[in-house]
Amino acid sequence: MTTDHANISTNEQQPTVAVVMCTFNGEKYLAEQLDSILAQTYPVSELIIQDDCSTDGTVDIIRRYMRAHEFIKLFVNERNLGFNANFHLALTRATAQYIAISDQDDIWYPTKLERQIAAIGDHDLCATAYDMGSSRDTARYVAASDRLERFIFCGGVAAGHTMLLSRGLLDGRSRVIPGITYDWNLLMNACFGRGVVVLQEPLNWHRRHAAALGNVFHKSNGNRLAAAVAPYLFGWKHYRRLQRKANWRQMYAYIVENTDPHREPVAHSIATLMLQPGAKALLRLCLKCVKYKSLVYPDRRKATGLMGSVRAFAFPAIFAYNNHYFDWAD
Repeated sequence: MTTDHANISTNEQQPTVAVVMCTFNGEKYLAEQLDSILAQTYPVSELIIQDDCSTDGTVDIIRRYMRAHEFIKLFVNERNLGFNANFHLALTRATAQYIAISDQDDIWYPTKLERQIAAIGDHDLCATAYDMGSSRDTARYVAASDRLERFIFCGGVAAGHTMLLSRGLLDGRSRVIPGITYDWNLLMNACFGRGVVVLQEPLNWHRRHAAALGNVFHKSNGNRLAAAVAPYLFGWKHYRRLQRKANWRQMYAYIVENTDPHREPVAHSIATLMLQPGAKALLRLCLKCVKYKSLVYPDRRKATGLMGSVRAFAFPAIFAYNNHYFDWAD
């Protein structure tokens, strides 16, 4: 027997939660994800799904679930918006006190929403660790971070599919930087608002497969040795390319504007250097990354010893190599 969460009797003080999902040709895994959302131990008040002109059976699957669960709402775009603009628009449709973001091909563990609602408190955003891989058996653990210094280089350290947002973050406090992924935008706005809290407990399985969205941000040629060496050799050129982009300048200017050089000296100085052209500024940035490698480098285990210092020095190049986070247009 299916349970319609909209009909669950709850305490009047219990916060309402909306789940926002964007879909595009996701028929292969969609039903499993919908089932995992319906199986949550915390009630979902509305499940908003916005489809971006799928050409497979995605919409038919959603409509089948809608017939059984009246709190599921479907919106179908008249034209393809792309994942970024699609999420920006879909999030505005939620009316609940908290909004959880969902990919179309993950699987949520049953207590995901319950654990996040208990943890978010007065913060704007709660993110969690997750399991990532092509199968549950081989999935690797991916930790979350609440360090602004790590967020500067890449919003992916707190992934959109793990996020629970407060209503207030979307109601007038968010600044959207065009060409920056929706979740990175949310993350930075939360950092400069009421803050971010993280749970290091993995609460969803993030599938990796050929069509997964995450594959487009850092592309690889499949050669493991070349992939290991190339960032050190060619990442500097990529860094210069990214520096010339308007959305790069907007993002790091935003960070500089919203960080206090006395309270957040590392984040403020790194963002300032990332705005400055020339070899001198880049060298200072690399040395800054070495000095604060335990704060900046994504994996602390790889930021120790001599090799850790080498990695930290080259981190701007490693970060920039084949980086497509700045290649999106809204």
